[in-house]
Amino acid sequence: MLKSVLLRKALIIFVITTAIALAVLITSYTLLSKDKHITQKINELMPVANAAALLTTEKIANSLDYETYAYLCAEMADSVNSYIVFVETDYAFQYLSEPVNDPEFMRGLIRFIAENNEFFTGERYYSKHLEINNEIYVCAASHVYNESGTILGNIFIITERAKILSSISLSNYTIILSALIALPFAAVLTIAGATHALKPTKHLVLVAKEVSEGNYDAKANEKIKGEFGTIARAINTMTDRVSNMMRELRLEKRQLNQIIAGLSDGIVAINTQGKIMHYNPALMNMFGAVGVSTKEELVPHPEIWELFDAVLDTDEVRMTTYHTEDGRAIWITVSTIYDDENNCAGAVGLFKDATEMERLENMRREYIANISHEFRTPLTALRGLLEPLADDMIPDEETKHRYYNVMIEEVTRLSRLISDMLTISKLQSNALAFEIEPVNVSEKLKQLEVSLSTTAAKKNIEVEFDVQDNLIAMTDHDRLSQVLIILTDNAVKYSKSGGKVTVSAKYVKDFSHLITQPNVAVSNPSYNANKCKNKIIISVSDKGVGIPAMDLPRIFERFYTVSKSRTKGSTGLGLSIAQQILDAMDETLIVKSVEDKGSTFMITLTPFDPERDKKYLN
Repeated sequence: MLKSVLLRKALIIFVITTAIALAVLITSYTLLSKDKHITQKINELMPVANAAALLTTEKIANSLDYETYAYLCAEMADSVNSYIVFVETDYAFQYLSEPVNDPEFMRGLIRFIAENNEFFTGERYYSKHLEINNEIYVCAASHVYNESGTILGNIFIITERAKILSSISLSNYTIILSALIALPFAAVLTIAGATHALKPTKHLVLVAKEVSEGNYDAKANEKIKGEFGTIARAINTMTDRVSNMMRELRLEKRQLNQIIAGLSDGIVAINTQGKIMHYNPALMNMFGAVGVSTKEELVPHPEIWELFDAVLDTDEVRMTTYHTEDGRAIWITVSTIYDDENNCAGAVGLFKDATEMERLENMRREYIANISHEFRTPLTALRGLLEPLADDMIPDEETKHRYYNVMIEEVTRLSRLISDMLTISKLQSNALAFEIEPVNVSEKLKQLEVSLSTTAAKKNIEVEFDVQDNLIAMTDHDRLSQVLIILTDNAVKYSKSGGKVTVSAKYVKDFSHLITQPNVAVSNPSYNANKCKNKIIISVSDKGVGIPAMDLPRIFERFYTVSKSRTKGSTGLGLSIAQQILDAMDETLIVKSVEDKGSTFMITLTPFDPERDKKYLN
């Protein structure tokens, strides 16, 4: 019943207030009623004194017999619980009620009368503080006259002051007892009334509690009368507004989280104490974080967090490029976060993996440098030969003829370079058309054997062909020829005199073991074990200079040459063209090479399937 804090407080206030009011009432009543009671007692005694004085006058005039007189005086004394004494002017006295039988009392009374001679002056007299023998009395006096109007004495009505005060104490006790008896009933009525009055607050408290816990559908009863109804309407209005605001905030937060989570760049925000407030999955992937509880677990590089500390200290934007141990380049921009009062609330960092961009930039620089070099070499040679011819500095025809042959070779080289560059450009822009059709690989390699043997014979190089019969692949006839010419020309070019070049072709069910061997490079990085099944593999092997392990990952880049001394006369575009042709046909080029021991270039082709590839036969 008293679970309500408000009800308990109301009851406690009621009890305390009632107790204080009761104490003040009793104290005030005790202090103020004492004198009032004495005055009231005197007013009660005075008529009795007057009546006794009249009876005494009649008694003196013999109009009333003594027995009747004594009886009436005793009855009047008992009615006011007092003593009646008649004191004559000569201080003779007689009792008109139950005698005190105390001579000392009468002597004290006579002494008091003698000291206050106004008793016999004809004035009405009373005393609230009559002290006789250390006892306090209250008295009222009335004169007794004879027939001529002479004062014969006074009738004194005397009451002990203690009796009057005892009656006051009894009244106080009665009041206190009544109050104590009435207090529980008043408390019960107060509790019942307060419970009924505060009943709507319980409902409002429950609604407010549900709203504070996030249940914005909770509604207060607006039909409650009075102030509680007004509070209920205010709570419902506030709940609706808060609900709309929270809905908008959740929507904005969800959209912001989706945007941040969808970014390919990493983002992290920290507060002024250095604790992480937010980060996105891209940043976790960038640094390989799994479980994140501290900023060091998210980004395990103290130098980066020192950059955040510097931004928090100086309130300035900081940008840097951080190179990790695994060779990645990360662009980092850190700026300050401000609160509503434009004070620093933390810092936010944007992380962008610029490894590929830096690699492409380096390739662009190398590409431009290589183009410049490759064009400059033949042009310089042509200029060096044309100038003496133009100046008629070559007298004999034999030398001129030799100059012309060199010039033709340089022009041919320049033409081949431009042709290769155009081919790469078309491949990159998907402008080069491919005609996929069934191609007899066995017949194709037999045709290649004739031209390759002639070329290899000039360098005293042996050529060997090992080709499985009836190999038919779905490929582009001309592009396959172009790739094979590039690979076989390289094999002859980089083989030593007296060496050997081997060309083989066979159907392989699974060659995934080839791409996992050491000293192996794959042109198509997406080529995995699932693609290494059911392929025709054409291999071109030589026993030439080989390729160093450090150069293998870059041999498919444009204009990249292993060593100028080893690749004299090479443009560095052949393997790049072969790679892009094979990539366009969803095939790959696999290179296995050991320096000074030779290289093997393998290309994959998809075997012809009459059922699957019948659309290409029309």
